Amino acid sequence: MILAGCYLAGRVATSMLTDPAVPVILALVVLGLSAVGMLVQRSPARTTLACVALFLVGVAHGNADLQEDDSGVPFVESEIIGRVLEMPELSAGGDTILRIDVDGRVYRLKVRRSMAGSDDRILALRHGDQVRVWARTGLPAPYANPSADRPARSLRSAGIHRVGTVKSARLVERMATGETGLLRQVDFARARFRTGLDRICDGDADPRGLLGAMLLGDRAGLLPDTVDRLRSAGLVHLIAVSGLHVGLILLLALGALNRLPLPIGFRFLGAPLMLAGVVLLMGTTASILRAAAMALIAGWGNRFGRSAGPVNIMAAAALLLVTLEPSSIHNAGFRLSFAATAGILLLYRPLRRLLPLPAFPGAPLAISIAAYLGTAPWTAALFGTVAPVSLLSNLCSAPLCGVILLSGYPAMFLSAAGLPTLGSGTVALAGCRWLIRLAELAPGSVQQVPAPTVVVITGLLALIPLLARPRSATCRSFLLLALAMAMTCLHLGKLPPVLRGGVLEVTVPDVGQGQAVLVRSGTGAVLVDAGGSRSATFDVGARVVAPQLSRIGIRRLDVLAISHEHLDHAAGAGAILKRFEVGHLWIPPGTASRAAIRPLVELARQRHVPVVLAAQGTVHRGEGWTLSSLHPGNGLEHLSVNDRSLVLHFRTECGAVLLPGDLERAGEQVLLEAVSDPGSLDADLLLAGHHGAANSSSLPFLAAVSPRIVLISAGRGNRFGHPDPGTEDRFLSSPATVASTHRDGLLSWRRDRSGWTLTGYTTGESAGRPARR
Repeated sequence: MILAGCYLAGRVATSMLTDPAVPVILALVVLGLSAVGMLVQRSPARTTLACVALFLVGVAHGNADLQEDDSGVPFVESEIIGRVLEMPELSAGGDTILRIDVDGRVYRLKVRRSMAGSDDRILALRHGDQVRVWARTGLPAPYANPSADRPARSLRSAGIHRVGTVKSARLVERMATGETGLLRQVDFARARFRTGLDRICDGDADPRGLLGAMLLGDRAGLLPDTVDRLRSAGLVHLIAVSGLHVGLILLLALGALNRLPLPIGFRFLGAPLMLAGVVLLMGTTASILRAAAMALIAGWGNRFGRSAGPVNIMAAAALLLVTLEPSSIHNAGFRLSFAATAGILLLYRPLRRLLPLPAFPGAPLAISIAAYLGTAPWTAALFGTVAPVSLLSNLCSAPLCGVILLSGYPAMFLSAAGLPTLGSGTVALAGCRWLIRLAELAPGSVQQVPAPTVVVITGLLALIPLLARPRSATCRSFLLLALAMAMTCLHLGKLPPVLRGGVLEVTVPDVGQGQAVLVRSGTGAVLVDAGGSRSATFDVGARVVAPQLSRIGIRRLDVLAISHEHLDHAAGAGAILKRFEVGHLWIPPGTASRAAIRPLVELARQRHVPVVLAAQGTVHRGEGWTLSSLHPGNGLEHLSVNDRSLVLHFRTECGAVLLPGDLERAGEQVLLEAVSDPGSLDADLLLAGHHGAANSSSLPFLAAVSPRIVLISAGRGNRFGHPDPGTEDRFLSSPATVASTHRDGLLSWRRDRSGWTLTGYTTGESAGRPARR
């Protein structure tokens, strides 16, 4: 276990970082710790040297991973020909997920639902069918922000080389039928099981999606609201097919085999065959592979009289899977699955001894705490979140999960065979509904935290195995205190920032083709827009904006303002309302019932956040700063949605910022005519309207604002051509420095009495293009 752990530690720690000097530093640290271990623990020199060697091998492999190109692949439309890898899956929104092999590369395509509904021809495809598809494919580039996700690396770790969209099912043509084989028969079996679940649920989409995920590993059919509720309650791990599923299926299958008069050799091969069947049917997710590998190693070890402890089995399984597929080390599911298992195996007994409780709830609570301690550092590092509510919600969810599985599998098999479910289907549906209800009632939610450094993660993970076998009671107490302090620091994060003396700071993170702007002064913070629109399953607010706010140390927003109803500005705001304390929600007048704004208004009312219709003249005063709405006024319904955007002015004693949303020339003209004092538009910094589009930032508007800095929020290679070259020329012809997220990444501007500074994440202090003099 120790040797495997050293290799994986070196691999993971190095792959999380980008500094080329890190491997050398880590190697020196490990050498020093190893020398101390030899002196204090009196461990054999060969063991220590083996640990160091394997750690360095892991460092070398992790460093090689850093050389991979994670910059993404531009999306282009083209015709592709490939073979279907598995039966397509119908998503909750009616789109179809199709995976095909194109010259050894795996493409995951989303086929849009047509107006007439899903095309049965797509769902009739099976493994081996050759298809011709016209699709827009590529790999998403990482957002140019600190600690940003690397989607290309994550996709490759899941075995996916390209993703894309198909506008219509009519653009998918089957050219040839695949040959009959095992994988094709598995597809037909999966189709029958899905039909069986459809019969059981009888059109009820919520439990159908949950049953499909828990029994077959079908995640696409889950409703987004269901996933969000489970995530908020710390229960999202329940929809991953894992060791519980594999163990239950093996127990039932092997029990049946042992009762049959079969030769010993057949029984000996029964477990591996069953494991292979589980993996083929339910997919090769990290949790399934981990459970199957552990079961296979344990079974064969016992058969040959080489039984090992569960911790060693887990370590051997991890090493085996990483050896077979090195990129799996970057897979979040892989890390979380093994982290939870390691936490339970190493910490259950020490925690159980510390809890003066009877078997129930003592044992389940110890398991829940152990799993949480193992996974919390990884969820904080990978997603910037922790869910302490899961410590309690898991106590109730575990029995429900068992009920759903024990009743769901028989019901699915019987229904697929056209037989009555004998009440098992009703029990499974009831269990799903209770689980969803539990997620709604869970007393808490996901907590946003800053992503911890690799040193913090390494320290936390090092404490777990030490706690499993402490040398004395004093040592155990010391380790427990250290673990408690480390977890407290992990949950509390940074202290809220304070900017005294009227200092003004503006942060514009890279959210792709969208917008989110954080303005701070004193103890106040205002967020204008929260990005959105990357995809239906990728919440830019949760995955991009919230981590950047947390990185800075933001815990409370005085105002969350949504400039207008377009999704690239509003879609991420729901996650912000859920994860941060918000003083007021500002929205444009007349938008409360709009499709993009209505859910935000309802959520704000649920969380007792006042909703303000921020018409012209609306003012919010903070400690040394003032936020004013300059537009829109009354009677402007004839203007476009963009021209009715909120225009917000933020002022301190050191400077001012103007944020015009997606305002275009018509709206700018109305604003100029409505402002009685031309100086009220003056600002040190202007955020370019409508991402720098051609029909925005007219010369009269720029003359009235007279900015020193112009920041543009636009996505790299966006299909709208933002920012427009002509608009940038107008900016550069004025006495202003121009910077854009599509060139410079996250932009940070700071203004105090001595002047201003502008930095970009990718370009540093050289961010921006100076005005032409």
